[in-house]
Amino acid sequence: MAMTDDFEGGALDYLELQINKNPEEKTVFVELSSLYKSKLWYQVSEKLSDCARNPFFQTETRLVQLYEHFVKGFAEKLSPLSFGLFAVAVCAQLDDPVAGLEFLSSIEKIVTADDQSSLLISMEMSRKKTESKEFEEAKQLIQKGKQTIDNSSGIMEPSIHSHYYLAAMEYYKAAGPASDYFTNSLLYLTYTPLKNIPLEKKIALATNVSLAALIGENIYNFGELLQQKILHFLRNTPHQWLLDLLDAFNSGDIEKFERIASEHKEEKLVSKMDFLNEKIRLMNMMEMVFQKPSTERNISFEEISKHAKCEIDRVEHLIMRSFSLGLLKGKIDQVDQRVRMTWVEPRVLDQKQIGSLRDRFSVWSAEVEDTVRFMQDNAPELLST
Repeated sequence: MAMTDDFEGGALDYLELQINKNPEEKTVFVELSSLYKSKLWYQVSEKLSDCARNPFFQTETRLVQLYEHFVKGFAEKLSPLSFGLFAVAVCAQLDDPVAGLEFLSSIEKIVTADDQSSLLISMEMSRKKTESKEFEEAKQLIQKGKQTIDNSSGIMEPSIHSHYYLAAMEYYKAAGPASDYFTNSLLYLTYTPLKNIPLEKKIALATNVSLAALIGENIYNFGELLQQKILHFLRNTPHQWLLDLLDAFNSGDIEKFERIASEHKEEKLVSKMDFLNEKIRLMNMMEMVFQKPSTERNISFEEISKHAKCEIDRVEHLIMRSFSLGLLKGKIDQVDQRVRMTWVEPRVLDQKQIGSLRDRFSVWSAEVEDTVRFMQDNAPELLST
């Protein structure tokens, strides 16, 4: 649909007014006016993306005003993805979720032919639904978004994946379970540069993903999380103890866990204390098996009891629990009260664990060399061929 002369005049009048009101941003408005007059829609799209990142437009609903008085009349002419990202930034300045959903619905009609931009807008709608506690509708949008991503024949922009996982992690944060929030948070960080996340949100995300890792079921690998740069933002803050607690779980350090848990009565952890007590002991047993050479993995219940700090009559249950979760494999001898461990779940290792593995490889290498020398000294005729 062609733009009316009235709108075109109104759009230019709006830009001229902004030039006079905000001389410090004169260059932005002059460039928008020039590109608009030349009908260089792609360049206008790129300039609007710049505006969405410009601190000047982050206050006083300036992006909303820019859309209403300038962009709205020619939105369908813009690059769909750039326009979609701009619309998401506009929506962020609408505090009322209902108003936000109404705005996004109008945008969805404009970008419906473009899969990426359409997905972007639907994920923003899911976030608004989550904010309004309309969880079922939010979940349906996320599931539909996942199907779109899986069925896409091309490569989607990282920003689309970022917004998808942002919507998913916010939904699971509100509705649970914690393990799904944890998984989607890590994927969000994979597609989202840290520089694009405000500092206060970095700290909040680092805190929440740490708590989710601790209380989430079936999360027994903390190495990947500990390598995330976002956790650095907890250092030297009141949340430092969370890093120490993650480290305690990663190494199965029960004493450290109990000390930190007694000092910090975090509500989410206190309510899950029975689960956490079992989890730290499972991590302790995994670490014990990992540290042992394969020739020394015929372990008595008594040794496990002392190492995992649990009653001996609870050891078999702990072992069976580790087997059912796929953390360990082995065979139990109930008569002799021993277990032969044959496998431990692969994990992302920290520097200390890698050092231990390196030392064991050194020992193994030395043993191989000793065996070769023995064979050379005592059976040269076997090696001569």
